[in-house]
Amino acid sequence: MRGPQPTPGLGSALRAWLGFALLITAQFGVRPLLGDGPSVDFAVIAVLFSAVRLRPGLAAVAGFATGVVLDALAPGNFGASALVLSLVAYGASWLKAVFFADHVALTGLFVFGAKWLFDVAMT
Repeated sequence: MRGPQPTPGLGSALRAWLGFALLITAQFGVRPLLGDGPSVDFAVIAVLFSAVRLRPGLAAVAGFATGVVLDALAPGNFGASALVLSLVAYGASWLKAVFFADHVALTGLFVFGAKWLFDVAMT
């Protein structure tokens, strides 16, 4: 018989925010260096990895805030990234709560599906 499950501590939250900050930094620091090669979207990955650790409402707020930052750099379609990232974050948080599995294939499917949904919605 197992006892109560330990709740995530301050270290887990700190690692999550540090990972989010590093991925957002990579979005603006590494992605421009890739040129016309692969279209890696570190912001979508950062939103996904933070959304699976948040409740759906907070995940949507985090996705919206990240989208507003991305939209500030592309004033031609202001608001599109904010809307799409808030929907992606809400959906990822909700789906992660439903499936509740930390499996590598499921995480890869989340990242692939979210990036595909983001690309389809932005075109």
